[in-house]
Amino acid sequence: MKTIKPCEFNIDNAYVEILYDNGGKVSIYTPMIEESLRTTVYSRSKLDWMIENEPLEYARMVINGTLQDYLDDIADTSQEQLRSYTECLAKRFPPNIAEDIARDMLMYS
Repeated sequence: MKTIKPCEFNIDNAYVEILYDNGGKVSIYTPMIEESLRTTVYSRSKLDWMIENEPLEYARMVINGTLQDYLDDIADTSQEQLRSYTECLAKRFPPNIAEDIARDMLMYS
């Protein structure tokens, strides 16, 4: 049985590298994966965070084919949050400024 050792993102070559205890290795070239995905600004920021901070989870989603579903869920949730934040902020700011602030809040949360 193969056991996965700690998984890492290699920033030098943009690969997520999965190492097995038997010496096997799988390398996932992240730019190629990202080109095939539909992303929004918000889902892209979450994707970048996941690659650097949870590379094993990223690799599992790529291998299982569930990464696009995960990103679609983020996009849907982000749109709902954007509307909600904008509505709250519009009570104190002009609508265009409220939406800009809401977008920034989502981008960096």
